[in-house]
Amino acid sequence: MLAPRATILPATIALLALVATACSRVPSCTRADAKVEKNDNKNKNKNMTTDAETAVAAPVGTLEPLLSWKSVETFPVPDWGDVVVWPPGGATSPRPIVLGCHGNAETPEAFCESMHGIVGSRAFLVCPRGTRPPERNYPNYWFASPQALAIEVDADLAVLDKHYPGYVDKTAVLYIGFSRGAFASVGILATEPARYPRAILIEGGQDAWTPDRINIFGATGGKRILFVCGQEECLSTSSQVAVKLDKVGVLTRTVYTEGAGHVYTGAVMDTIRHGFEWVIEDDPRWRVR
Repeated sequence: MLAPRATILPATIALLALVATACSRVPSCTRADAKVEKNDNKNKNKNMTTDAETAVAAPVGTLEPLLSWKSVETFPVPDWGDVVVWPPGGATSPRPIVLGCHGNAETPEAFCESMHGIVGSRAFLVCPRGTRPPERNYPNYWFASPQALAIEVDADLAVLDKHYPGYVDKTAVLYIGFSRGAFASVGILATEPARYPRAILIEGGQDAWTPDRINIFGATGGKRILFVCGQEECLSTSSQVAVKLDKVGVLTRTVYTEGAGHVYTGAVMDTIRHGFEWVIEDDPRWRVR
């Protein structure tokens, strides 16, 4: 619940503060082995990194190694529920953000822990809580709307930056959503493609891509989308949307684990793990160790 701890002398802290001030400014389905089928667009411009992604690839060793009392933190957020954060322990340069949004009737703790097995210490993994559903018998949390989620995310990231000053690269956030968390993503992705150029949508969101949203995402910064399915209906609709996204220059892949169902665990998690590396492979910030 505290800011990251590091053994830093007062003089070093003062120096870092001065530096910070000075420097501010359809693919076919597969069996349970879930082989990934590609729908890669050959547009060279979409394989190029954005100026922001290139500029923030800070040299290793510019910051004291990031230490924290806990591997996972929970921070209070004004006007919202507590946000769950897995910080990149040992980081010595600004690290990217992975936003993990759970499904209906779930918790950020459970979803974040599962995704951390993939993200590891390469980035900040931030999982919004959402709100209590209006139905009394509905457990845990949900995201009432894309608009509400977008506001909560902004509040969460402000808290993240406050607790880890200098360590957070706030550009080009990678969005991972499951079910309701995936559905709510599309309005956010299409509104700010440059801020959210990459996404992994698990069992949801594919039917929220309208023609306008597809065109906007492709024209203003969208780069890669991985659709992950455990049901045939998800596979069918995701594959259709992937073709349309591909036509506007967005690289897509659709992966299917037959018979897995509406989950992100088990064999589906294996496909996410493999596809994750494809989603980030052209982003140089992820090569900083």
